[in-house]
Amino acid sequence: MNNTQRKISYIECGKYEPSIDDIIAFCIFFKVSSDFLLGLSDRQK
Repeated sequence: MNNTQRKISYIECGKYEPSIDDIIAFCIFFKVSSDFLLGLSDRQK
């Protein structure tokens, strides 16, 4: 995953909006769908 600790912290605190590339990286890292990650679905995949 190509995100720094600071960037992830800023996303969590709402100081930074994740890019599409960030969202894709998180989905791959956590092995979940983007809908699940964004709270649009209860299904992980």
